[in-house]
Amino acid sequence: MADVDPAAVLDSDPWFASLDRAIAEAMKAAGRVRRHAAGSAVYHLGDDPNGLHLVIAGEVRLLSYSEAGAQMVALVARAGDWFGELSTIDGRERPQDAIAAGEVSLFSLDQPAVERIAASHPAIWRAIGMLSCRHQRQALAYIDTLVSLPPRARIAAMLAGRLMRESDGAVLVSQDQIAAGVGLSRQTVNATLRDFERRGLVRRGYGRIEILDPAALRRIRAGSMSAQAAA
Repeated sequence: MADVDPAAVLDSDPWFASLDRAIAEAMKAAGRVRRHAAGSAVYHLGDDPNGLHLVIAGEVRLLSYSEAGAQMVALVARAGDWFGELSTIDGRERPQDAIAAGEVSLFSLDQPAVERIAASHPAIWRAIGMLSCRHQRQALAYIDTLVSLPPRARIAAMLAGRLMRESDGAVLVSQDQIAAGVGLSRQTVNATLRDFERRGLVRRGYGRIEILDPAALRRIRAGSMSAQAAA
């Protein structure tokens, strides 16, 4: 993985740019760049808080589990995304697994570093709270949209959305991960992707879906939302 300047990622982040300058400089000084191999854990469900993390390069999947043990992808954090703020604020155990999807570089601010900064700049707690609020609102908006869509529109929406963040014309995701991300069975996802492939919208591969007609996927999503609005 090529080195990425963490300062460039930090300075382009709207939340970080909104911080008091003294807090921002303290975070830059205290943070450390850490690299994680594919499949390794940044933290596990139930771990003590280990601070706040910013993805510099790669992806981190935040995984939740149902009572029956079924895995669901709660969030995919990509370059420029922060995660881990909930346990950073309340000091309680991690509510999810955070797993590197491929090689990942993070800018990490350890829990003791956050607390040291807070001793001099207590306003950092409100700033991290605002970051958490932003994430909660994004999650609620996504859930509200997703659960209201029929299965094929959910899958189309997920693929089109992921493609906007991945520049090579393909989405690096398995059918199991799609199923977990949209709350459908693997059988439903498989049947829908077969239909999309037959119609020339996608091409399935191992651990990846090549998007051949992203506009058609967006139309499927938009058409379902329009139909619901008219109902």
